[in-house]
Amino acid sequence: MVLTREAKITKWGTSLGIRLPKEFTDICELEEKSIVRMEIRNGILYVIPTKEPRKRKPLAKILETALKNGTWDGTPAEITSETREWLDNHSIGAEVV
Repeated sequence: MVLTREAKITKWGTSLGIRLPKEFTDICELEEKSIVRMEIRNGILYVIPTKEPRKRKPLAKILETALKNGTWDGTPAEITSETREWLDNHSIGAEVV
């Protein structure tokens, strides 16, 4: 089956975006927050639905794994006097600590 539509590229922040027609999302079983893979082959853009959502590990799980693997001994990071001075200073711009 070949389904063809034209779409206008619009600016979203600093990126560009394309709205997918409902027919396309229904056929490909896409919904909000679905993950797609994009490829460019021979100058043609392909948008390929993926079935597995990208998984993010919580920090606690990452640290637990590091403890089990012996890559972290469980002690908190040392705060040096230089780091403490930096942390205690007021922000100048829009930095977040």
